[in-house]
Amino acid sequence: KMANTILGKDVILFLWDGENTAYKPIACLTSNGMNTSVESKESPITKCSPTKTITPGEFTYELSFEGQFIDSTSAGGDTAKASYDFIKDLQMKHSVDGELIYWKQNTGITGEFVYGKGILTSLELSNPADAESTFSGTIQGSGLLSDTTLVV
Repeated sequence: KMANTILGKDVILFLWDGENTAYKPIACLTSNGMNTSVESKESPITKCSPTKTITPGEFTYELSFEGQFIDSTSAGGDTAKASYDFIKDLQMKHSVDGELIYWKQNTGITGEFVYGKGILTSLELSNPADAESTFSGTIQGSGLLSDTTLVV
């Protein structure tokens, strides 16, 4: 039996709107990803313990995303989605309030999500003269990942 392949188009990143306990999909994603890592700690070699051992340390992760800029905040825009304008406002609000943002990402498997929280550390808008405007950003994770929502 062959394994089912997960397609990138099926893995969508969502941001919690901070008000209505609703997650909004990041609009018109062209790519998104997650990088996880675990720090390795080495024990010192001593005369009592001449063998170096390595143990796991802190778990960290980072999410990245890129998308096409659409109007997602004005009355005529697609307010059900999170595009550059919505994400910029969320980034500034959480920075001023000193709060973490909440996110979820579907796994590509129907009904399965991974949840987390973190700091929206970067957001970039690109406006080429001969193409559509795009944006990209990075979320630095805080704490562990979860398979249940962190927003109550």
